[in-house]
Amino acid sequence: MKRGNCDEKRPEEKGRVMMRGLARRAERLIQKETTGKERNKRKGARKSEVIERHLKKVAASQPSTLCAVKFEKDHGENCVKKLIEPYYRSGRNVTFDNVFTTLKLIQHLLRQGLTCVGTVRKDKKFIQEPLRHHSFSKDKQYTSRFAFQEKATMVSYKSKKNKVVTLLSSMHSDKAVSEDEKKKPDIVAFYNSTKGGVDGMDQKVHKYSCKRKSHKWPMAYFFNIVDVACLAAHVVFKTKFPDHPLSGKDSRSHFIRSVASGPSSTVQETGNSNTVPLLEGDNLHFYCQLGPEQINKTN
Repeated sequence: MKRGNCDEKRPEEKGRVMMRGLARRAERLIQKETTGKERNKRKGARKSEVIERHLKKVAASQPSTLCAVKFEKDHGENCVKKLIEPYYRSGRNVTFDNVFTTLKLIQHLLRQGLTCVGTVRKDKKFIQEPLRHHSFSKDKQYTSRFAFQEKATMVSYKSKKNKVVTLLSSMHSDKAVSEDEKKKPDIVAFYNSTKGGVDGMDQKVHKYSCKRKSHKWPMAYFFNIVDVACLAAHVVFKTKFPDHPLSGKDSRSHFIRSVASGPSSTVQETGNSNTVPLLEGDNLHFYCQLGPEQINKTN
């Protein structure tokens, strides 16, 4: 009978033992996971402390004219505020590109007596759904969509078949567009007329670039130096030889290729030649693969 009773209780005891084992295992897993998170948190904190100490040393070793380096949120907005602070209450307009344009910054500058116009990155959260780029997939070219808020206007304009630009302005309060075929909004036209040399330079450099994919920042920095140098050389050349064929409107690609193939030793005054005249210096030159960015290839 005893043996029979033991046999009857054995399944229940097995169940209890199994449940206790599962509970212990779950506790160990939870403890391990918590310990791992805490360990990673401590590692991250230690890493941040090391970086901060290093930056303090770097800042201390720099001249007093340089500001201290530190991590901060909304770094772009803070830079704009520091640069524009002397012009508060002056009634001016500020134009900037999509690195700095936020609704928060525009509202802040508006309270300081300044209006703003700037392009907006397509992934910004404050862009309403009808103005997002994917919403224009079925729309015709030169279509515009507007959104209005108190003292702020946003517009998305389909300038090309697969290109939509979004701008935010505290200066404009209507949906006026040009009367020509392109029907360009006044906000876009005003931005193009006031964006200055930096944005224009970026557009020109992007068209003909020697950039390559690289995980090393010095290489990316070097490629940008070459691109800017090529553009600057073309500007200087057009200033010195305004009547040369390579000083035309769409002649930069020919100019770059001619420079890469080597300058001539004589300056042609009228010139039907597409050879770049030698300004000064020796005939030494270096070769670099240059061309439209989309067809650049490495060997």
